[in-house]
Amino acid sequence: MPGGADSGVRRCEGTLPRESLWLAQTPQMFRYAPLRSALERALADGRTPTDEAQAMEWAGHAPLLVQARDSNLKITNRADLPMLEAILRQRTTQ
Repeated sequence: MPGGADSGVRRCEGTLPRESLWLAQTPQMFRYAPLRSALERALADGRTPTDEAQAMEWAGHAPLLVQARDSNLKITNRADLPMLEAILRQRTTQ
């Protein structure tokens, strides 16, 4: 049967209330020395953080949450550039 336990199909297990969720975006900013220490500690413990914030959390820090614009795009490769160009064009015409 499609979607069975061994099919590799992933399914939603539940929906969380969105009011309490934050989207982690880049850039994430931390002081160099505590970040380096947190990353070294994570690696020494055999842990691989998903991002800098998680490494800082594991080290006992509580990263500050800052609300950003939805248009705070992460430019990772050439395919991201047309969206950035469209946003910049819209901002200059307003």
